[in-house]
Formats: sequence, C-alpha cells, structure tokens
Amino acid sequence: MSWRCKVCGYIHEGDEPPEVCPVCGVGPEEFEAFAEPELAETVPGDALDVVVVGGGAAGMAAVEAICKLTANVNLTLVCEENVPPYWRINLSRLLAGEVDESELTLRPPSWFEEKKVKLILGTPVQKIDRKQKKLLLAGGEELSYDRLLLATGAEAWKPPIEGIDLPGVHVLRTLEDAQQLLKLAQSDVHCVALGGGILGLELAGALARRGVHVLLVEQMEWLMQRQLPKICADRLREVVETLGIKLRLAAQVNKIEKNGHFLLHFADG
Repeated sequence: MSWRCKVCGYIHEGDEPPEVCPVCGVGPEEFEAFAEPELAETVPGDALDVVVVGGGAAGMAAVEAICKLTANVNLTLVCEENVPPYWRINLSRLLAGEVDESELTLRPPSWFEEKKVKLILGTPVQKIDRKQKKLLLAGGEELSYDRLLLATGAEAWKPPIEGIDLPGVHVLRTLEDAQQLLKLAQSDVHCVALGGGILGLELAGALARRGVHVLLVEQMEWLMQRQLPKICADRLREVVETLGIKLRLAAQVNKIEKNGHFLLHFADG
C-alpha cells in the first residue's frame, strides 16, 4: 500500500504511514492513502525515446510519473552531478547531523534498473539540436530523443559583492557543497552567513549545532522580512540568538577580502 505526504508529496510504501516524513518531518496524520495509476496499454513497436535533463526533484518526479503512466518508453535521465537524484531540501539537515547521506537518496540504484531507466551521471548537456532531436553531452556523446523534458532547476545566486568568488566563500546548493562545508564545520571555527531568509537561517542553525561560531548578516531590517511581520521576527530573533548565533541586521556587505582570514567591508563603514 502507498501513502502520500499531503505537505511535500513524499510517497511511502507500507501497511501504515511512517511515524515521521523523512522529507518534511510531519507526522502520520498528514499522510493519505495513495493509489498508483494503472499503466497505459502498451502498443508494440511505438516506444518513444524520452530524455529528462536534470536530476533534481522536478526531473525525478517527471521520471516517476512517466514510469507510472506507461512502460512503452525508452527513458533516460541525464544528471550533471555525479550522484543519483537526492532530496536537496535535506542538505541543511545533513549539515545539522539530523540525517546522513544514505537518507538523502530519492531512489536506490535498483529502482532505476527495475524501471529500466538509463541513468547518466556527471554529464552536463552542452547543446540541444532541436531539428535533429539530439543532445550533445560533455565528452562528445550524442543522445537522440523523441521527447525532451528540461528540468534543470536553479543555481545558487551570489550577490554582486567584490570578492564573492574568493576561495573559501561557499554556497549550499549541491551535495558536494554540503560535503565541503562539513569538512570546514569544526568547533571554534568562525563563519559569516549572508542572508536571513529561510535557507540562510537553516544553514546558520545547522552550523551552530556543530559548534561553529556563526554571524548571520541580513540587509533587511528584520529576519525573514518577506514572510514575517516585525512582531513575529522579533520572537524569531530571540530563538536564533539562543542557538548562539550572532546577528547583524540592516547591514550591507560591499566587499570581501582575504589575507589569511576573511575581512568584510560594510556599507556603513
């Protein structure tokens, strides 16, 4: 029997819903019984070559949907990263030590074999030839398709600050990013996190749990200003500060320098 989380869409297989959703953390009351759609009738000789580009949640959801609707397809998933699709939303939980890497995986390798999905890892798409219906992959390989679905997602945005690309300035977008941060997240290390939105707060909290001294810099007047009124943000600030995280609000970083240690220049001098 299948159960679907009404919050995040996670599908659980079993007689009962899980005690805790491994993705969003809600309890069993937020799960509903879910019936898999029946496969469409297969017509011999008309199988399509379908290629999905992007191994994130959207790309994987597309692959799963296609597998549920028909078996009469040659399905390929092309991923830029060197690892199978994983729950990107849980990278901050990985940093916090709440989950390990094995719990991030969306589907085990055996699932792709069972569904006959060809999985191409660590291979960016360099060019799309729409007339010939071909993809040029990194390394020179060509991949033909009848139908192409692009689900490449987004990239981590870096603010236009001088020095933002210096070695030692990190973002959190991929598993590799998280692995690099884990190597650096040692007790008594000092870290500055830029951004007081949801992701910035998750990152700061995860690093603080590992004993890192975190300064969180937010250019708006209060935390999560796009989501919260000030009275709620003031309460949130109290909670954040109890975690040992220092805050600097209404602050704009203009320049980052590195000379052994990092030096941040603020707009107010």
